[in-house]
Amino acid sequence: MAGGFRYNRQPTCEPNSRGAQRGNSLFHSFQEFNVGARQQVYFANPPGVRNILTRVTGHTVSRILGTLGVNGSANLFLLNPHGIVLGRNAQLNLAGSFLATTADRFVFPDKVTFGSVHPEAPPLFSVNVPIGLQYGEQPGAITSRAHLSIYPGQSLILAGGTLDLTNSLLEVYYPIGGRIELGSSGSSGTVGLTYQDDLLSLSFPTDLERADVSLDHSRLDARAENGGNIAITGRSLSISGGSELLAGIPAGFGFKGSQAGDITLDATEAVRVDQASSIANLVAAATDFVPAAIGNAGNIHISTGSLSVLNRAVLSSSTLGRGNAGSIIINARDRVEFDQNAVFSNTGEISPSGQVIRASGRGGDIRISTGSLSLRKGAFLTSSTLGRGNAGSIIINAHRVELSDLSSAFSNTGDISPDGQVIQASGRGGDIRISTGSLSLRNGAQLYASTDGNGNAGNVMINARDRVEFDQQSAAFSRVGGLSANGAVVRASGRGGDVRITTGSLFVHNGSQLDASTNGSGNAGSVMIDARDRVEFG
Repeated sequence: MAGGFRYNRQPTCEPNSRGAQRGNSLFHSFQEFNVGARQQVYFANPPGVRNILTRVTGHTVSRILGTLGVNGSANLFLLNPHGIVLGRNAQLNLAGSFLATTADRFVFPDKVTFGSVHPEAPPLFSVNVPIGLQYGEQPGAITSRAHLSIYPGQSLILAGGTLDLTNSLLEVYYPIGGRIELGSSGSSGTVGLTYQDDLLSLSFPTDLERADVSLDHSRLDARAENGGNIAITGRSLSISGGSELLAGIPAGFGFKGSQAGDITLDATEAVRVDQASSIANLVAAATDFVPAAIGNAGNIHISTGSLSVLNRAVLSSSTLGRGNAGSIIINARDRVEFDQNAVFSNTGEISPSGQVIRASGRGGDIRISTGSLSLRKGAFLTSSTLGRGNAGSIIINAHRVELSDLSSAFSNTGDISPDGQVIQASGRGGDIRISTGSLSLRNGAQLYASTDGNGNAGNVMINARDRVEFDQQSAAFSRVGGLSANGAVVRASGRGGDVRITTGSLFVHNGSQLDASTNGSGNAGSVMIDARDRVEFG
């Protein structure tokens, strides 16, 4: 059964191993496995075979530089503990799912395995899809420069040691949602492999050491009419060079009840999103030729030790069509750092050209739980509505919160376009709720909830155990109406929210302010302060 490839002058070739069939699985073993540039290599798919499992028993890296495919609808599994390289001209041509791994062996029920280290014969009895991937002490790396696409409703999984994607594209075709997953292991252990609703996915035990994952100038695209998930599991995750993680429902797709999948990032040490990279789960707006998407956006979940979103990077879960936005949920054990970036969950928006894009759905929440949260250099968190649906809330739980350098957290209903047009929205604004030990705003930083439309503004609610400090023209306010870009007064009819501060000590210095006011027919909210020890304005 062991073998290599029968390479010849023809552009298309097949493995010279017929494999061993056990039930609906077909097992192949090769001393080495490579696909040359401009070559097309296809596995035969005998009747009844749903899974093709391929292992490499030699000691060389597998290099996939051409087209790898299956003549049928079976899932294809490729295992090489020494590493896998997906070159820039690599392609997939298969109707099933694809999993590439540098684990040592596939694990089946009843402790049956099929692996590359001390390779055993295929199981003697019928087996179905494997239930796990067993790694050795030093799993090989997987690198990708490839553009890999799979059919709708399938999974594309890279499960290795270190994962490095540069100038790479991984995508699932519309319209049926599939799954794109990256998982990295740094030591011996078993990663679970589940098969549910025709989708493969990984399950990492909490005690398994992980390795690093990096995406540079790369894109993962799981947008679909319904479903479509992206999951990345590792130690440290770096997303840079304008890389994109895309989920949601594209324009022209979806139906009433459509639910987009989630984007889930789980890194034990750190997540860094940098250099204008973006993570977006979006119900898309209409274009000149295609109607707006219909359905609900999914959520963005980030669990890590520390999160850094820097240099014009964006996190967004919004609706610009007919459906609800998702939420952005961040749990970072140590710290969250936002620097010159945007995080938003909005209903509708104003495009850079000034076009008003209204949406009918409800906004999602932005929820952050961490040790220390900092916003710097104009970074902002926003949850707003330009339509009939209510905006979501911004909810922060942290030991320490710091905003500086014109950074802000704001929730708004309605808006004012660059040309001075007042956009009346009927949805209610969301609240800004901060629970912390200490809160500091400096150098023009702001917390505000306002309404420029018919909907009521949300509240700004601060509960700080020790102290709250506003300095250098910083502010917390709730307003009804305001001023347009040309200086005209915007008169809104919605009611303003309250600014409520509960703390030990409150300091408001150097032109800073707390404000609840109205420029319209709606009533202003109130400023309420409950300070246990001290209040100081000056």
